[in-house]
Amino acid sequence: MPLAVLLAGITGSGKTTVARALAGHGYMRLSVDEEVHRLHGRYGVDYPEDTYFERERPVVEAIRQRFVKELEAGNDVVLDHGLWRRAERDAWQRA
Repeated sequence: MPLAVLLAGITGSGKTTVARALAGHGYMRLSVDEEVHRLHGRYGVDYPEDTYFERERPVVEAIRQRFVKELEAGNDVVLDHGLWRRAERDAWQRA
């Protein structure tokens, strides 16, 4: 049975460090921030800061779909994302 690790924490709390360590042990690492950066560039430099969440929204959904596909394929997954709000954590747990 595949394992999903959902990391929750504020910026700078070590989520990416833990996610990268797990990736080194075979987990598929999915990072919302890195995907937003890949698609749109740097926050506040390549696009206005107040547009981050509108750019993030479709990325979160795409990563959620990939998260489910990876688990269905039997792969262990670690989600590198803040998950600050309870409703957000609950939604990912249901996925």
